[in-house]
Amino acid sequence: MGGPAGSLVRVVVPLLSAVSGLFGGGLLHQALTRGTHVAEIIETAARAAGDHCKDALSDQCCEPVEGERKGKGGGHRAKAGACWDFPWVLLVVILQWPLSVAAFVTHSRCCRRGAPRFVEESEDPVDSPVQRALAQQQLATIRLVLRQVAGESYVVVTPDGDVFVEDLTLSNDDLAGLRLGGPNGGNPVGIRGASIYALPAFTAARLATFEREADALMAQEAAVPAGLPPVVQPAAAAAAALAPASGGNFDAETLYWMAAEAVEDVKYGDAVANVGAFASEGAKAVHTLPSGASLFVQCIRGRGRESFLGRPAEWDNRVLPVSIDGRGMPECSLKECAQRSAEAPVTWKLSGPRTAKWCLAYLAVEALGLEGHHERFRQLVKVDAGNWGVQEHFQLSMVLKHALQTDQFDGCNNLCIEVIFRRLQTIEYAYADKAREQEAKSVGGRLSLEEQQTFGGLTRQAGTLMVCPDLLDHVRAEVERDANLAKNLRKAKEEREIARRALPKKGAKGDNDS
Repeated sequence: MGGPAGSLVRVVVPLLSAVSGLFGGGLLHQALTRGTHVAEIIETAARAAGDHCKDALSDQCCEPVEGERKGKGGGHRAKAGACWDFPWVLLVVILQWPLSVAAFVTHSRCCRRGAPRFVEESEDPVDSPVQRALAQQQLATIRLVLRQVAGESYVVVTPDGDVFVEDLTLSNDDLAGLRLGGPNGGNPVGIRGASIYALPAFTAARLATFEREADALMAQEAAVPAGLPPVVQPAAAAAAALAPASGGNFDAETLYWMAAEAVEDVKYGDAVANVGAFASEGAKAVHTLPSGASLFVQCIRGRGRESFLGRPAEWDNRVLPVSIDGRGMPECSLKECAQRSAEAPVTWKLSGPRTAKWCLAYLAVEALGLEGHHERFRQLVKVDAGNWGVQEHFQLSMVLKHALQTDQFDGCNNLCIEVIFRRLQTIEYAYADKAREQEAKSVGGRLSLEEQQTFGGLTRQAGTLMVCPDLLDHVRAEVERDANLAKNLRKAKEEREIARRALPKKGAKGDNDS
């Protein structure tokens, strides 16, 4: 073994030493780091063997050459006898591998048996990321429950301010355990305070923000059918409800949060901005004003604003929802007013029947309006504007027109409207005889048109004059009662007069004879 053998030794031996150090030294060093005493002994032995092998190779295999050969540089020359030691040196290096495997097996068994672990402070300081990660795994994180979604699912907030839906049950793989808080908001029983990742002291504004986020999550969960995964709404969806544009214009398809009550300077129907709840048509929420007051709001589309503003009118039986015509003016036809008006229990009292509903039906069938009805009344009875009650009839008709068609009062449940209808019927009834005469002349014959219809069993709802039959019955009953009362008074007076005359006079002849 001359030059080639020496080159082989110089290449193979360092390579085997490097491999030996990688598989042996690294594992032994890890075992030492873990604190295994046996591995420490084996590592020391392996290092000593490696150093001995290197010294042997350097001393036995090669020696320096002092002279120089002609045309070549200086180098080393191998000893013929020493090169036979190479197999033994190689055997020693190879035996280092079983020692490393033995160290690894010893370390694994010691770890399974719960051997003590020692960590060098120089390698892993207390504030290292590894130590912080291990410490965080041992902390008990507090959850603040905001809402109950369904069953064991709750909307919770973490100490970091994250709000989400979580299943607070032992079947949740993300939870190692569950414990309730201690009495009076204290720590859970059996857990030290240093092992708790507690909640910070949230401000009222921060808690209000958490409440709005919880309401948004509840709305999302309610919108998802049972058994389906929740649909994550886009981030801009919560801000879809906007305030009206400049000038109070409302887009028909845009969502708006509207005030559903009056609080402070906010009136019913005003648009409310910066509502944190999830915006969907028909959604309801409680919004916190900058002053801290709570405001009930509802999300609607711009096209439904008019009907939303008319809702309070449905709760009051004295008024009707305001109808707007094509000009943007409040206007309601008389026929529509008659259809929308309905009698409801009232607390005011007025002798006689309630005739407003009948009068509205009469005017709707007549289809002339209040002003047209006044002109028809004048033509029917042949009277001038200066006659008794004619000008009053016109003024009351105009008052009713504005009250029913512009202000849009309920025509059946207001005492003022009932009194106005009573006065109109009184004026028309005063000219009833004259109207019958005019009608009889136009019809001809011995019976008037009204009498012919009465014999035929017909009801003259669109008859000559606007006088309610129930009111006539009431007046007739009252007149008969008054007439009977007057008749009875007159008869009583006559009976008293007859009885007085039947008494004998004082100083009569019969008395003197006695």
